[in-house]
Amino acid sequence: MISKEDNFFKNIDTKFSSNELIGNIIADEYEGESPEEQIYFINDKYYLKIDQNEEKVLGTYKFKVLKNIPLIILLGPNGERSTNYEGIIVKKDNQKYKVDWNHHDNYIYKVIENDDRNILYSVDYDLVKDFNFNNSNISFDILNSKIGVKLKEEKIIDNVCDSLNIYGNIATIFNSGKISIYNLNGKLLSKNLKTVYQYSTLYHQVIDSKNKMFFIDSLGNKYNKPEKYRTMWGNDSDKNRTVTYHSHKNKVLKVIHESFSLNAYKEPLNFDEFGSLNHKMYQLQTDARTYDKEKKILTIDDLENIVQEKNVEELLFLKKILKEEEYRREITYYLLSDFTNTIIVLPKGSKKVKFINNSTSKISAEDYWYYISFYKPLAPSYIIVKKSGKFGVWDLEKEKCIISFDYKSIEPKKGTHLLLSKNNLVTYYPYIGLIPKYKYLSDYNEYYARFEYPDGKKGWVNRKGIEYFD
Repeated sequence: MISKEDNFFKNIDTKFSSNELIGNIIADEYEGESPEEQIYFINDKYYLKIDQNEEKVLGTYKFKVLKNIPLIILLGPNGERSTNYEGIIVKKDNQKYKVDWNHHDNYIYKVIENDDRNILYSVDYDLVKDFNFNNSNISFDILNSKIGVKLKEEKIIDNVCDSLNIYGNIATIFNSGKISIYNLNGKLLSKNLKTVYQYSTLYHQVIDSKNKMFFIDSLGNKYNKPEKYRTMWGNDSDKNRTVTYHSHKNKVLKVIHESFSLNAYKEPLNFDEFGSLNHKMYQLQTDARTYDKEKKILTIDDLENIVQEKNVEELLFLKKILKEEEYRREITYYLLSDFTNTIIVLPKGSKKVKFINNSTSKISAEDYWYYISFYKPLAPSYIIVKKSGKFGVWDLEKEKCIISFDYKSIEPKKGTHLLLSKNNLVTYYPYIGLIPKYKYLSDYNEYYARFEYPDGKKGWVNRKGIEYFD
């Protein structure tokens, strides 16, 4: 997987040593103001990985020089397998990088930002008591560089762990390239697993040594699918920006709402003497010449007069694509909020097909809530476009081509990925890549999908593009 021909690997600082990172935190993949993952190097053996939910992974690491490239190898689920390093390359032009090795031949390089916080953990023979995975009854000990787990000071998992990850009541153990899972009573639930996905605190999704996929709970019961689906909570009290795209033929109206969410106004906007929304409707009414007093709603003519007076004639674009009641409601939303709008023309010779939510007419995305998801959604500005008989993806925000017009078909999948088809082969973007190579791809069953190559080879592929063959 490591190729010195790649330009990135040229002129790197080969004098780097792992000692330079001890006592530091590196943060990776920032989402807003919070990093998705932080890695703290405790000493020259152990690292601590902390995700955005404060879940912790304790593991060992090694420093290697491979083809004159200095690497830190985090000994987690991939161990030291030569094609699956989770490595860090440092000091190229005085910057440190984390490298995603599991992206076929196209490595992904992410600049590592140093964190100034100094978290004191001691790992010699014992870990400090504060390091307990948010469970005061769980503690750890170290013997011959192997980690063991205690419950109320009673050993429940022997010192066989190179690294481990506790999520809910299930501990995932990595030892010399092998993966096992235990519950926190010390019961071995399954061993010699190929891979584990921490679906929730109740279930983990695994692929076993025979390449069978199943969900397993903390009692060892196995399921084809979870009996209780996970949920994700949001806690947002700030006003959010909402971006809405409306399409008509080869044009798209982009409307940015600064003050209000479209989700707040689902019902037809009648008004009476109560409520802040109704008060705003009253303010709109006073701007209009007349209104339908019997139905107590603004007429479309009144609304259009206000639109024209406020110099937002682009909103009349909506009249071409919406039914009358829909049009009245939508245009009222805009007049109730602070907004800006733009008409975007698609590239010459192209026509829109659909947005990534599978709609041919509209997509809305609120800054905060749109991204509350277990799997990162595609940008709402992506639109599938057809040009010269071929399909591609155009970014309305950046006004550039994201996926070239080179595919027989492109099908949105749940807003998180796209099925690309060409020459009777398929792939998933962005999880697997842009080059179709499979004869068949199933929908994802949470983290894994079934595949079949043209030569008949079958297996599972995860959302990072890693394959597990039958």
